[in-house]
Amino acid sequence: MGYIRTSTATRPVILNSASPPAAPLDIIRRRVEIDFHPTPEKRWLPVRKDLEVFTMMFSCVLPVEEKFFIKSVQHYQGRIADAVLKEQAARFVYQEAMHAKEHARLNDIVRDAYPIAKKVEAFGGFMLGLTERAMPKATQLAITCAIEHLTSLVADTALREQEFVSKSAEPAFAQLWLWHAAEEIEHKAVCFDVYQHVVGTGFLAYLNRILTMLIVTLCFFIAVVAGAVMFKLEGKRTHRADQAHKPQSDETQAMLPPSPNVRGQKTYCRSLQSSFRSGFICPTTSAAITPGTTTTASLWKPGNSAIRRSAQSPEPNPIF
Repeated sequence: MGYIRTSTATRPVILNSASPPAAPLDIIRRRVEIDFHPTPEKRWLPVRKDLEVFTMMFSCVLPVEEKFFIKSVQHYQGRIADAVLKEQAARFVYQEAMHAKEHARLNDIVRDAYPIAKKVEAFGGFMLGLTERAMPKATQLAITCAIEHLTSLVADTALREQEFVSKSAEPAFAQLWLWHAAEEIEHKAVCFDVYQHVVGTGFLAYLNRILTMLIVTLCFFIAVVAGAVMFKLEGKRTHRADQAHKPQSDETQAMLPPSPNVRGQKTYCRSLQSSFRSGFICPTTSAAITPGTTTTASLWKPGNSAIRRSAQSPEPNPIF
């Protein structure tokens, strides 16, 4: 079974779904190392090929994407006057650096299963590099805000469906995405708050933000569809997944929780639509994580003493 290691604890991840917390979640520094094991079957989510393809494609671009986010926030860190926000920005950088490191480790395995992953990584790096050279810093921060908002919606869905993820996916694979999702929820408001603090809340700042959000949303969905098609074609061409993996029996299927369906699509769309309002305030909580509740593994519970001690861990190794 795959586990997540912090500096003081090794526990499986199961998060609690309940009513929304009354206070914002803490942004906790965790030194994480997941025990990835190459999967001979080349399958990480056997019951849902489409979700496996989506997550593989997503993981390929995450290391370069996280570095882009870090740079866009670090550029303005010296201009943040609010001490609390400055500390939150530093913790955001730490978490994103850890995400980049762990997804890079997963991608070393993904390339063996999906050779096309190298092309996806290269294309993602090229586009983000072009964005860095061509776009103003304020727009780069707005891009980070937009992508963080989109990924937080995906993260919220993953945490709501954590039973399905935990029971259906390869253990280390499930650990990676549930940990990543939990931290996306923790820091999802940071970039937005930094943007409003340093760029402003006036009409031009708002116009820059919503135009960027529109473009990023369109590009996000185009990239997801294009990447998924490329991965699917690669799988069909090599026949690796189907030849190496035998279908699960009816008895095994019956033991699994129901897979995610369209029930969350309306909520997703409403949340996306709300981000375009001029008076939008990025929420700092999620119904998918509840502080103070008892879970079978309390690794992600704010206030956990083991996690608090791990907050004193040194910064992760430089990733760029």
